[in-house]
Amino acid sequence: MARYRPAVGSTARARSLRKRMTKAEMAMLRLLRSGFPDWHFRKQVPIGRHVADFASHKAKLIIEVDGGQHSEPRDASRTYVLQAAGYRVIRFWNNDVLGNPDGVAILIDAALVSSATPTPALPPQGGGQHGALLMARLNYVELPVSDVGAARAFYEAAFGWEMTAFGPTYAATLTGDTDVGLQGDAAEATKAPLPVIEVDDLEAALAAVERAGGRIVRPIFAFPGGRRFQFLDPSGNEVAAVQSEAHS
Repeated sequence: MARYRPAVGSTARARSLRKRMTKAEMAMLRLLRSGFPDWHFRKQVPIGRHVADFASHKAKLIIEVDGGQHSEPRDASRTYVLQAAGYRVIRFWNNDVLGNPDGVAILIDAALVSSATPTPALPPQGGGQHGALLMARLNYVELPVSDVGAARAFYEAAFGWEMTAFGPTYAATLTGDTDVGLQGDAAEATKAPLPVIEVDDLEAALAAVERAGGRIVRPIFAFPGGRRFQFLDPSGNEVAAVQSEAHS
């Protein structure tokens, strides 16, 4: 099994956020579990480069609880990325969640009712089949190294990167954005740096790569944190596509 963990940054950040939820977030969690159990809302869900406060994959609905940790420009960026991943986003202020839970529940129920009503989707321009790859983005770059300790020390000293060791042959940054991994296992390492693209439907991505002329060199396999496959593009560059466990 590969030691590479392309989604570990966002997953670790989500776990950290779950341990320090605010009073309003805890109140929202109780409301969702008691009032909307069939929609299977999850807390602190990694989606793209962000961590959504609450998400129902079944309803494709995200609920954000806004307090001092949010800012308007950052919220706009978050909303754009989350909507690009196919989710609708609704937001509530902390004081509404804590002081008016009945009103909050009514709005959530209305959003879920509209989620249950299918809306015809327009095909992509040109008739292509790219819907499944809507969330495709560069997620990770993995560097083959001969000495993980020395390479980690170099990047920490040169760029101030904080890297976490995953055993003696692997280390990685955990920013939750585009991270860097150091692969010291010769059996797992590629000959050149390996860019990793995150997608939300791995099978559809594999089919699209093959249709476009790519050559699969490692079929889909599981690793801690999700699944991935590797392919060669027409120029011979090896690239990986990954689907995190949050989207499996």
